[in-house]
Amino acid sequence: MNQQINLRKYALVFVLTVFGLLAVGLGLNLIGFPLPPGLQTWLPPAIAALVIGQEVARTSDVPPSAGAYWKIGLRLTAVAAVLHLIIATVVFVGLSVFAGGNVLGQFAVVGLPGLLIIAGLMVMAIYLSNVAFLWMGVKTTLRAKDRMGRGQ
Repeated sequence: MNQQINLRKYALVFVLTVFGLLAVGLGLNLIGFPLPPGLQTWLPPAIAALVIGQEVARTSDVPPSAGAYWKIGLRLTAVAAVLHLIIATVVFVGLSVFAGGNVLGQFAVVGLPGLLIIAGLMVMAIYLSNVAFLWMGVKTTLRAKDRMGRGQ
């Protein structure tokens, strides 16, 4: 199945989720309840992949093949990695300007090999999350379409 994926919609949902988490995180921080650190990395691509999975199911009555999920997941992960890189750049430049000093000097502790390992693990987690939530979006939407068609 040659499925068209709306990467702009994925990016938009991703960015909106980032800003939503930022607002919720700031609000919860005020009452002393911080969000888990990995949530900002994991949740935006998961929500965006779920939305794309729902869109895929709305345009077709047949789910993609297993291989198609993995291929689509690669494209979604590439977009997520670029967006994370942009966000990280903005954050670190902003911290350097507003907090003063060399914020990037903290990375010297783990060194380049450590950074590459962390980045690789992050990208792999995002990829697996994209595939899982893409599948979940397709499955739940097709199930809902089937129930509506049967009048349940």
